Amino acid sequence: MIELKEISKTYKRPTGEPVVALSDISLQIERGEFVAIVGASGSGKSTLMNIIGLLDLPTAGRYLWDGADVTTLDPNRQAEMRNRKIGFVFQAFHLLPRTTALENVELPLLYSDRRSIKDLSRRALDAVNLTDRIHHRPSELSGGQQQRVAIARALVNEPDLLLADEPTGNLDRASALEIISLFQILNRAGRFKGCWRLKLHSRLWSGLENAWQSQNCTVSKANSSFSRMRPAPRRRHTAAFSGP
Repeated sequence: MIELKEISKTYKRPTGEPVVALSDISLQIERGEFVAIVGASGSGKSTLMNIIGLLDLPTAGRYLWDGADVTTLDPNRQAEMRNRKIGFVFQAFHLLPRTTALENVELPLLYSDRRSIKDLSRRALDAVNLTDRIHHRPSELSGGQQQRVAIARALVNEPDLLLADEPTGNLDRASALEIISLFQILNRAGRFKGCWRLKLHSRLWSGLENAWQSQNCTVSKANSSFSRMRPAPRRRHTAAFSGP
């Protein structure tokens, strides 16, 4: 379980003037939940995602992962957690242009201390339905296919947590909805262990209302809203979220 307790983040301008990005965010996410963070540009979504992904530290508050405060870990331990337990999907695909889809997915395994990594990259590509494209380079793939490779790369270490930071921002609407559907399928199937996090651009939220029923709750003075989707017995996702 992930639990944020009164998380705040304040930056300072060169003039010394404080800029509050997050203010007293409290949020609890259970294993297996699928959470969307939706808000206007500049509302603190990326800051919150960076803190959850251990890419940044809060100014105040506690971040508990299975009961342990991970903000107190030294940088090496945090890096180890990112490698073992967190997968990242970004708006830009960040694929190496001269390597195949299979080789791109294999990259995180180079830093892994797992005893056996055989077939993990092929399994990850199979999970995103790209088995027939494993030897294709990024230039030979569509935008949606490139993002599927990026998702497979995020899944290859079988993380406990998947963070997707506007993964549809560079895609057309049809491809974007296809990627969102893929996240739903992966979350529902439970093929890889753990929780899933998805950050959506607000322009896509209306297109998802037919698939998800959501009840938003504002938890930040910066106007970010959080919707929680739990897997339902049927194909639809229903929302169950109460504010902090």
